[in-house]
Amino acid sequence: MRLSCRRARGLLSPYLDGALTASEREALEAHLSTCRACRAELESLRRAMSTLRLHGPRLDATAT
Repeated sequence: MRLSCRRARGLLSPYLDGALTASEREALEAHLSTCRACRAELESLRRAMSTLRLHGPRLDATAT
């Protein structure tokens, strides 16, 4: 399966969440190996997710 940049970018978040099928993951990784723009988008998304984990709101499971 060959991916367009538009389709690849739509798969980045599920990729980081581990929610892709094996064939989707393989296709995305093949695309990322040749597309600098999509690799940059992936890294930007990784940084944003990391920042949210570190500084995002905390949910208190005991609060009612």
